[in-house]
Amino acid sequence: MPESFAAMRTMRDLRDRNAHLHGAEPHLKFAGVTSTFAEFRVRALKLANALHGLGLKVQDRVAVLGMNCREYFEVYGMAESSAYIVAPINFRLAAPEMQFVIGDVQAARA
Repeated sequence: MPESFAAMRTMRDLRDRNAHLHGAEPHLKFAGVTSTFAEFRVRALKLANALHGLGLKVQDRVAVLGMNCREYFEVYGMAESSAYIVAPINFRLAAPEMQFVIGDVQAARA
C-alpha cells in the first residue's frame, strides 16, 4: 500500500489525494457533463467557504433540497471539508412535510 494511502484518515484526505494524483482525470459524469477530480475538489471547497462565510460552524446541519444532480456530490464533498452534517430532503415531500424535516434536523441553513 502506498505510504500516502496509509496516511489517509478521512474522506477529505482521499478527495485531496485524488485531486493531487489524478486531477485532470474524470471524476464524475452526470447528465452529459464530466468533471475532473481537481474540479470536484475546487467546487466543494468553494461551497464550504461560502457556507462558512454565512456563519456555519462545525457540526451544523445543512438541509439540501434538489433533484438528482452532480451538485449533490459537491455538497457531500463540502461536508467532508467542513465537518457539516448534510440533511437531504426528498423533493417529493409536500411543503408542510419539508418544513417539518427542516425543523426536525435543526438545520442551520436550508
